[in-house]
This record gives sequence, structure tokens and C-alpha cells, in this order.
Amino acid sequence: MSALDPSAPGLPLAGGGGGGGAPSGPAGGDLGGTYPNPTVTDLTIASEARGDLLRRGASAWERVAAKTSGNVLTGDGTDAVSAAIATPLAVAANANLAALGVMVVPVLSTGSVVDGTDMTGVATATAFTVTIGNGALANAQSELTLTWPADVSHELTFRVVNVKAGGSAGDQQARVVLTFGGGLAWVWPIVCDQNGNVTMQGGYDWPGTPHGKDGSSATRWIRVRVDGTRISVYVSNTSTFGGPIYDDVGAGLVIVGASTSATIATLKLAGQQVTTTADVGGNTVTIDNVTIKRL
Repeated sequence: MSALDPSAPGLPLAGGGGGGGAPSGPAGGDLGGTYPNPTVTDLTIASEARGDLLRRGASAWERVAAKTSGNVLTGDGTDAVSAAIATPLAVAANANLAALGVMVVPVLSTGSVVDGTDMTGVATATAFTVTIGNGALANAQSELTLTWPADVSHELTFRVVNVKAGGSAGDQQARVVLTFGGGLAWVWPIVCDQNGNVTMQGGYDWPGTPHGKDGSSATRWIRVRVDGTRISVYVSNTSTFGGPIYDDVGAGLVIVGASTSATIATLKLAGQQVTTTADVGGNTVTIDNVTIKRL
């Protein structure tokens, strides 16, 4: 057997590794360094830490620090990134429903305000506050009118806060007037006075017999649900509602032959001085937390 015969036992292999032993010498392909401890050069990530993710960058794999509290993993059009949750997707039930298009949270400052004598109404993005001045006449009011998209229905929720500087009981109230379209032709005023009493005013085509709710709180939450054949009104001291104070089912709730379900066409919010002339100025009525959700 020739001394240079590559099949001869005991001769060194090409590449530097000994026959039957661990490889040695420089590594190639996706590996760098030398044997016996090469590195994966295309996947070597600097400063790795717990919670990191691996992302393919422009020319190599790279580390993404994705564990910032409250952040979400999202795409920015080029890369997967860790980003703070945007305001429309805040971790709040109503905001998420609005972002999904299930709920409308109106910008109240886009409505039109009409003041009566000694009444001042101010609409911000989230609240409508009416200040009743000294000498405001009975039935004087400041009113905010909002117009809703035709496809928005069926549940309205809002809060009423009365702050009484003076005057006798029953002198001030919040007044919310719903004008329905689509399958309905009703105009429905709901009134909440400074003692928390909530009533649906008669004489405005309320189907059935209007009912009231006595209360002792200056803050009341009110919800109106309409599904085309049924209307329910709920009242609570908090944003958690029990059973309705008013509930009516009947064909009279829809126009005969109507092909569309009920919609809220117009919403009017008002603070009103009632019964007597205001003898003390500074009382306020605020309506806020206004939302409309599809059922």
C-alpha cells in the first residue's frame, strides 16, 4: 500500500481534522470561527435578554426588545415592532368598542348650542355643561343638538350630574330629547331632575304609560335601548344597570311597512330651569359619557 494512498488507515484527513476525531479548523457556510466552537454568524444577536423576539432586519436577523409593559407587537409597514397602544385602542371597554365600530362616542363640541335667558351652555369634546344664572326664567334652557349617522342605533347611554348652588327642589333638570328615524317616528324626551327623579314626559308619543324613577342621587346614569319593536329605559346611580323602569313591546313602535330598523336621527341635550324663576345663580347641569352602541 502506498504511503500516499488516501484509503490507508491512520492518515490525516483533508481539512485538518484527525480521522474519527472532532472536527477542527475554520468553519464555513452560515458558521464562523473555528471548530470545535464555531458561531452562527447570521443569527448572532447582541445583548440578548429575557422576553426578546427575533426579527429579520434589512440584511440580518436582529433582536427586538418586546417586553415593555402595556406595549403590543404590531407592524409598521416595514418591520414588526413593539409599540404603545394608541389612544383609540386604550384598554377600556368603551374605547375598544368605538375602535371596532360597534360604539360611537360623539365629540359633543361639534354640536350647536342655543342659550336661553340667563343660561350658559358649554360643550367640550366629552361633556355639555349648562350654568343656570340668577333670574333664569321657568322653562329657560340651553340646548345642544347633535346629528347622528343614519346607520347608528340602538342603545344610548349617558350620565347626568346636577350641582345645586341654591333654589328649591325641582327647579333644575337635564332634558334629553331623542328623535328617531328608520323604523320609528317618535320624539321622546327624558327628564332627570336635581333629586335624581327620571321621567319620560307625556304628550310626546311615548307608547304605553310613562313611568318614573325616584332617586336621591345628584348623579344618574340613563340608558335607552331600542330594537325596532321594543323600547326599554334604565336608570342607575352607577354605570351598572339592573332592570328597566320602562319597557314596552308593540307594533306601534315601528312604522307600518318600514323596511329599516330604528335609528337615532337627532339627539338634543339640555339643561333647564323649571317651575319658578331661579333665585340663586350658579346651579349646573352636566350631561356626559354619551355613547351609542349597536345591539
